Formats: sequence, C-alpha cells, structure tokens
Amino acid sequence: MSHSLAQDWFTSQNSDWLALLLCGLRDDDPDRVPLLEEVGGIPDDDRFLKRYVAPVLNSLARLLRFSKAAQQVVAVAFKPARGLDEPPAFILAQNANAPTRVEDRLVSILAHLRRIRELYRNAYGTLKSPPDLNSVLMGSEANRDLSGACLKSEINRYDAFLDLVADVQGLPANQRVGCDDWERRTLKALQDLSSADTECLVRVRVIERIRDIFVPHRSLVGTLEPTKEDQKVLLELRLFCHIIVRRVIDSPNIWPLCDDYLRVRQYARNHCDGDGRADSQMVPEPFNVAKWLNKVVSVSRDYVHLLHVSQSPTMANMLFDGPPPKVILVNPESRSESPAISTTAIKGTLCEAGWTDVAEAQFDEAIEKLRGILKAYAAAAETTSAPAESIDDRKAVSGELRPPFVHCECALLAHLHNSGDIDDVLPYVGVSKLSCSLCLTYFKCYGIVTGSTICTQGTHDRVAVWQTPSLSRDVPPGVKTDIRARLCQTLMTTVGFRV
Repeated sequence: MSHSLAQDWFTSQNSDWLALLLCGLRDDDPDRVPLLEEVGGIPDDDRFLKRYVAPVLNSLARLLRFSKAAQQVVAVAFKPARGLDEPPAFILAQNANAPTRVEDRLVSILAHLRRIRELYRNAYGTLKSPPDLNSVLMGSEANRDLSGACLKSEINRYDAFLDLVADVQGLPANQRVGCDDWERRTLKALQDLSSADTECLVRVRVIERIRDIFVPHRSLVGTLEPTKEDQKVLLELRLFCHIIVRRVIDSPNIWPLCDDYLRVRQYARNHCDGDGRADSQMVPEPFNVAKWLNKVVSVSRDYVHLLHVSQSPTMANMLFDGPPPKVILVNPESRSESPAISTTAIKGTLCEAGWTDVAEAQFDEAIEKLRGILKAYAAAAETTSAPAESIDDRKAVSGELRPPFVHCECALLAHLHNSGDIDDVLPYVGVSKLSCSLCLTYFKCYGIVTGSTICTQGTHDRVAVWQTPSLSRDVPPGVKTDIRARLCQTLMTTVGFRV
C-alpha cells in the first residue's frame, strides 16, 4: 500500500480503521468494554417481527450451522413470493466457506417442515386430532450431531448443577459444616427463594435424566450413523428439553443466584478445606447456569419454533402455500488490505477523538501497548490471507486475534441493498448468535440514512474485529457517503469516551 493511501487509511473518515482501533482499546483494557450509543434490535411495537418472524429466522440460522465452532455464523433473511411468477426466497450468508453444505441443510429442513405441514393439514381436514407431530420432529433430517454436541457439551457441569440443587434441598445454610460465611450467604439466598421458584429449580433437576440417557449413547456425536436406538434416545430427551426451556424462561431471578453459589463454592473448594489446606478434590469452574441450560436444549428449542411454523397460518402461508422457496447465497466479501500500524497514526486519531488531557508518559505507554495489539491483528490477517478452508478443517485464529472481516449480518444487509431487494424482504435478519455492537450500529446508521426498518435480534454489547460492508448501489444518491459519515462519527465519539 502506497504512502498516500496509508495516510488516507488512518483517518477519522475510515470506519475500518476506527473499528480496529476500538477492538485494540477493548483488548488493552477488557474491564472497560467500549459501548457504542444505545442500539436496539426489534422495535418494541413490532409484534409481527417479535412473535413470528424473529423466532423462525433466528432458529433457522442456528440450525443451519453444521459445527459447534464458536466462530461459525449464519445469517438469513426471507423474501416472500411475488404473485405466481417469483417464488419465495431465503437469502443466506455464512462464514464457514461451505455454502453448498449450508444450502443443502436448509433445503432438507424446509422439505421436512413441508411434510409436517401436510400431515397437520390432512389431520385438520378430517376433523381429527392433529397427529403427534413431535414424533416426526427429530426425523432423519434433524441435526442429530449438533443436538448431541449440545447435550454432551461439558458434561461435568451436569453434576455440578445437580450438586447445587441437592445443597438447596439439604441442610439449612446456617447448619452446614465446612462452609465459610460467604458460601453460607450465597446458599441461603437460594434456600430463601419462594416456594414457586424452589419448585422450578427442583423441576429443572430433570436434566439428570438427560445425562443418564445421553452418556451411554456417545455415537450421537461421533462419525457413525445414528442407530434407531439413538433416534429413540433423542425423542425421549426432547420432552425433558422442553420442560427445561419453559422453566428457565419463567424464573429468570433464580439463575444469577445459582451463578453466585457456584462461584463461591468453587473458590472455597479449590483454595482450602476446613483446616486451611488445599482441597485435593477440585470442583468444576463456575459457569453461567441459564446460558448453559439454554445451550443444552438449544437444538430442541429451535426445532419447536420451526414446528410451530407448520401450524401457524401467519407464517405457513408464506412458506408452504406455493412453490418451494429458492435459496440465494451471498458471496463473502474480500478482506481489505490494511497498512502497517504506526505510532503516529494511532496518536493522531486518539488526539482528534479527544485524548488531549492525558499525561505524556501515560499516553506514550498506552499507545505502545495498543500498537502491539493492532500489530497482532495485522499478523492474524496475513496468516489467513490465503483462501479459507472450512472452519471444521483448519485451526482458526483465536477469537481475540481474528483479522477484520465483514460479519455475516452486515454482508447480508449489503447484498439486499445492492440487489434492490431491501424493500421486498421481511425487515429482519436472523443470526445464529447475538451480533456485536458494531453490526447493530451499522444497521442503525443504515436505517437512519435510508429510512429502512430492517433490524436484527440484538447485541451482546461487545465490539469484535470488523470490516465495513461494501455498498455498490448508491440509491438514494449519496447514501454510501452518508452512512459511512454517520458510522465514523459514532465510532469517533466512542473512541473519545475511552479517555
């Protein structure tokens, strides 16, 4: 990259540079995660998107993953049919470099749902009770491998959770021997729950049945084809999964208390016993109980959402009462080249953002640390500059050192804009995981400039290595410039907040 182009790259008008700088600031001080201006997902008053569209597209995006790799992401949008001439379409973006595999999975799921829909309509037409659709929900097209991976993931946590429930049902906290005051307080908070919450916690203990059923059937996550016995196991597990989903949703106040107790119990067990000696029996690391429970049952939960589609006139008419939907794959955007990171470039942008009242020595130290982090990102980009293989077939760069790239939801948004389909799709992009705040900020800037209402589910409020999507269609005139200017203004404001 020439010197003049490098100078143009390190400016407050380059959103790629500002996004990279924010990621470096985050890594330099993880406890002070930079939050962008408040950005929301689905509008509160849009009942149709919240109740029908979002659950379906989010569940579909999650089921289209073929790996539990954290870095695999799928984004999906839906374009209803236009009369009889143009069938409905699903538009997909994925980052695993396996478009055919994702497309085949989508076609399989849709065919499965159409068969379920036909069963439902036939039963309704004869005025009989609908068939037991649950019995076909986890058919041969289901994501058995993915479901098995979810159920088996970190299986030692099952025992940790079951021990927690046993403690809650056991002796009162103030009568327990071998516990310090901190452990007693966190346990007492759980034992003081209302009777309804306590009953909920005990009922979630049904997860013990999942563990007992699943452990003997390890072929579910192996390379062997699932046997008929394996399929029966998954059908049996589904009932327990649905119970857990309902309990987690109905009692949100329980799970943070569980997190506290697991954390305190782990600290106490791993540091000393009653005589102050190190405890020889280490307990599992603490974990987010609600998140873990949701992960365990995620595949079953997503299939339930899709099952409801086959019985819902609102969504089923769009999906099934007509020709089968076609699938449109979004081509991934190439990574942009970034020049070598210089101290001068970093200092210039930080000063422009308002870093003027920082002591010179502190300023220089911060810049040097930041430069090292950004150089690591640049090195990561060089190691992945060759054509990517499937995520399952290569050692991916760690999440903290991934090179900047266009995230799937933003690539999909750019495709819809460039193809002119932005006003024809349902105004929602389903994503297999929560978006980073840079993605939602881009969606918001796009909506403000264009008047579009398209949105996605929400954000985990973190920034991630990110690249600005390319808009090739400048409609209305000046839209590309206006979006970039608004985005850069927001990012510069956020960089300034880091002083």
